[in-house]
Amino acid sequence: VDGKDMIAVSKLRDLGATQFDGMEYHPECDRIARDIDERALNTSSRKTVAAGERLVKALEAWTAKTKADLAAQRFDLSTPAGRIVVSGSGNDVHEEQDVLLLVDLGGDDNYRGGIGGSTLTQTVTLVVDLAGNDRYVAEGETTGAQGSGVLGTGVLIDAAGDDTYRAYGSSQGYGLFGTGLLADL
Repeated sequence: VDGKDMIAVSKLRDLGATQFDGMEYHPECDRIARDIDERALNTSSRKTVAAGERLVKALEAWTAKTKADLAAQRFDLSTPAGRIVVSGSGNDVHEEQDVLLLVDLGGDDNYRGGIGGSTLTQTVTLVVDLAGNDRYVAEGETTGAQGSGVLGTGVLIDAAGDDTYRAYGSSQGYGLFGTGLLADL
């Protein structure tokens, strides 16, 4: 897919409001639709969602039997595929950007910004929160968050708790030439 088209599409946030009557035409969407490797995108999305599901089950089993201090758990590693962050069971504030994987083991957490949204620089992102009454807020009108996949895959799985979500249009299970999933279990 052409890089200029990708940049243009990544900035589109009003498609739903402008496409009901063809009010605006975005030729870059047609070119991407023609050129995108749908099989690769679908495979990536399926694998990301399946990995998230397996990860939730494995972490729930581990936390139920471990003697480790869950509040003290911290891990932050930059890899060639993206940053991996594991946070303990305290009440945390998450504002990490361009994260491949973010795991929070519990607590009443606050998530701010593009958490769980793919970007041009991080096309696959998975966020898993195991427990707690969490608050997810994405203030920016152009911020994809909370399970938003624009030209990629964005997955947010919150396994337990009484959570609140606030975001604008291209969030919460949104996909544009990608897959977005918000699973509040």
